[in-house]
Order: sequence, then structure tokens, then C-alpha cells
Amino acid sequence: MTLPPLLALLAACSGRDPAAAEDRDESDPIDVTEGPLLLRGAEVVGQGVVDVAVRDGAIEAVGEGLSGGEVVDLTGRWLVPAFIDSHVHLAYYPVGDALLDGGVAGAVDLAAPERWLAEDLGPLRLRRSGPMVTAEGGYPTQGWGRDGYGLPCADAEAAAAAVDHLAEAGVQVLKLPVTGPPVLDEAALRAAVERAHARGLPVASHALGDDEARLAGAVGADLLAHTPTAGLSSETLALWADRAVITTLGAFGGSG
Repeated sequence: MTLPPLLALLAACSGRDPAAAEDRDESDPIDVTEGPLLLRGAEVVGQGVVDVAVRDGAIEAVGEGLSGGEVVDLTGRWLVPAFIDSHVHLAYYPVGDALLDGGVAGAVDLAAPERWLAEDLGPLRLRRSGPMVTAEGGYPTQGWGRDGYGLPCADAEAAAAAVDHLAEAGVQVLKLPVTGPPVLDEAALRAAVERAHARGLPVASHALGDDEARLAGAVGADLLAHTPTAGLSSETLALWADRAVITTLGAFGGSG
């Protein structure tokens, strides 16, 4: 078996019972003779050089001198949790295999045509927004996202209905652009956010300016899909002080 120099395990692999791990005496032998995978001699931050036993997609044991199962020699290599890319557009820029090769096991796709929701990109794990809920003629429908990346809405009623439609289609997050013109008015933005939250969906907003970021925060968006490019007022900073902001290090293959 060949592995890249940086082997990344899915963060979900840490799904073992922590209480069971705490109760085990470290001097007790660990038998993984039937385990399907033993990662041998990896450097793990905070642990040093150890073996890691993986069974059924979960980390079963971490220690020295484990034995049994299929063995992968990681001597001289680091073993780390997999990375998550929190802002991708894989329908537009299809780099799923490259993400996996680079140690990214999960991603949040923050705009794609609705037809793409059924695409299977396994083993990459995805959370998907489907098309952005946007104004008629709004971002991104007049540019890169003209082919189904936005769901145009005329008013608050239409925006709430669009959220219901996307929730039924199986999205796990809502993308709400607050950039324009044109842009949904405050009532429509608020209706979309409230309906999304009622459906159990977090709301990511594309808002690059101070006024835009402040409006996104005021209507209850949960995270900014990019770090704003403009200076932010104290009011805007206060709105976002306890919420999430995704830093954009590169877009569509470029760097920033």
C-alpha cells in the first residue's frame, strides 16, 4: 500500500468511546490481531512515535508495540487528523481528488446547482448548500454562477419558500449572499435566515463590505463565507465577535 508523505485520518476516526480509553490501564496489552489496519511508527503530535490501530473506520488504540491486522509502515512520517476545507465550489472547480491527495477529507460546498446535490464524491465527505438564495439578478447569477448557482427570489415569502425547497432537497447549510446590487432586502434576508434556522440549517453569508457584513450579522447569519475585504466598524465587529468567519486563502486555484 502506498500513502502520501502526509497521511491524514478522518476526524471521525476519533469516534471511539473516550471513557473506555480512560478506564484502560496503559500496561494492559492491546490485542488487535483481527483489526483491518495498523499504522506503524507514526509521529503523532503530543504522543511521539506510536502505532495507531483502526477498526471499522474508528481509532481503536494508540500506543507502542501494537500488533496484528494489515500493517502500514509510517516510519518517518506524521499522522494528523484530516483537514476540512470550509469553502469550496466543486461543481464549478472539480478538485475533489486533489483535496483528498492533499489530506483534506471533508469540505463545505457553498454553492452549486441543485442537480449537483446528488453527486457522489466519496470518500470525500461534504456538507452542501446547493444554490445560493439570492435576489432576482443577484450574485452570483450574472457572473460565474449563472448556470444554476443562485435561486432568485423576489421577496420575503419567496425567500422562505426557497429555503423550504432546498431543505427538502437535502442541503445541510444555506448560502445567503449580501452583496450587490441587487440584493435581497432586510425582510427577505431575515425570512430566509429564520426559516433556515427553523429547518436546522446554519446560514453562511457572502458579505465583503462593512455594510454588507453588518446586515448579514443583523439578520442572524451564522458565519461569513469570506473574511470581508473592507475595514469593519465597531458595530460590525461586535455583531460577529462570537460567530464564525472563514478565511479565504485561495479561490479557484489562485492564492490570496
